[in-house]
Amino acid sequence: MFTVLEILQPELAAGEEEEELLLELQRDSGIFCSARNCRRSGFGVGAQTQTNRQRHIQREGMGEIIDLRSGYGSDGIYRCLRPPVQMLEEEEMDLVTVFFSGNAGNPSFANVAALVDAETGQKITFGELRVLVRSIAAGLAELGVRKGSVVLVLLGNSIYFPALFMAITSIGAIITTMNPVNTRREIAKQMQDSGARFVITVPELVHKVEGGVEESLPLVLLGNNSPLSVKNNNNNNRSSFLSVTPFSKLLTTDPDKAPRRVRIRQTDTAALLYSSGTTGASKGVIIPHRSFIAAQIIVGHMSQFRVPRVPPGVSEVFLGLVPFFHVFGLGLVACAELRRGVTVVVMSKFGGVADLLETVQKYKVTYLPVVPPIVMALCSPGVTDPYDLSSVLCIGCGAAPLSKELTERCNQKIPNATVDQVK
Repeated sequence: MFTVLEILQPELAAGEEEEELLLELQRDSGIFCSARNCRRSGFGVGAQTQTNRQRHIQREGMGEIIDLRSGYGSDGIYRCLRPPVQMLEEEEMDLVTVFFSGNAGNPSFANVAALVDAETGQKITFGELRVLVRSIAAGLAELGVRKGSVVLVLLGNSIYFPALFMAITSIGAIITTMNPVNTRREIAKQMQDSGARFVITVPELVHKVEGGVEESLPLVLLGNNSPLSVKNNNNNNRSSFLSVTPFSKLLTTDPDKAPRRVRIRQTDTAALLYSSGTTGASKGVIIPHRSFIAAQIIVGHMSQFRVPRVPPGVSEVFLGLVPFFHVFGLGLVACAELRRGVTVVVMSKFGGVADLLETVQKYKVTYLPVVPPIVMALCSPGVTDPYDLSSVLCIGCGAAPLSKELTERCNQKIPNATVDQVK
């Protein structure tokens, strides 16, 4: 627990000004307190004199003084200054139940667009998303997917990706994702290492998963191509898959047939994601339901402190540019942010800065996740001039550090937006 120590100029009077300064401190730090609590704990407001109104807090019962600007204490340890987040303690709980306990499952959001295809404009509302998750789960169960089954999803970004993720995990199965640009050899290695027993992909990528494991596996195929045309590359003209099911069949499966009463614990594995292999062979990471649940709760909590806030009457729109096969896109955008009831505009691929800016303008994107090379492109002379980017309130840049100079240049190009370094 923390109590507040406010170091003020000596000429500041107590009373209403004192309370006002503490309210300002509360807004700045997220620490909830009052002048009365400070006095009761023995730290008088205005007790010391320093210039620039430096603010500190002292940890109750301990000797550390913590700087409210940096979060670092006199012991050299960093502490988050915002209120602690209460995690769910129920042992039996899954990420999908938590997802639909947020705005995503609120009846007032049923007709709000959850996912929008940036290219075609096709959309899925939150009401439709809930039904889709159950329909896909029912269809997968009919194919033999059970608790503990590992399902390989080899897809680029798609408005159906979040529904697939939640359908798989809702029945206790495990999703393992891959970058579509990976080689056949890399895909075969992950299929064998993860123990994948089902495959979901598109016709253009079927050749990469054929022969990935010795036994034939059931295949779910997204796209308009006939599943009967999927053959292997040997001479017996026989499909190398145990069965080939069009994704459209899963979408039309009776949602009431979805498995019920599947006992899922927070410690059960939800995803097997693999490293890129930059420093050696690609390695699998076991991610339990608890991690995705925590991400949803934390993002919902932290959204209260976002600056600037979205004005009343304006919808929050996230650009789904980061890959959903990556934990950032899967856990944050396609799960945690979506749970809050925001609209995610999904770009299936990055077609250049002009394509990105046209999408931002068309769909009035409020949050733009990018990497430093895109920020550099945005700062190029004349690039942003033809577009109305006034809707953008925040640009989150990750993957590599962003220089102060580049940050300031980006602020000049898109003045309504704050530029945050995502770590």
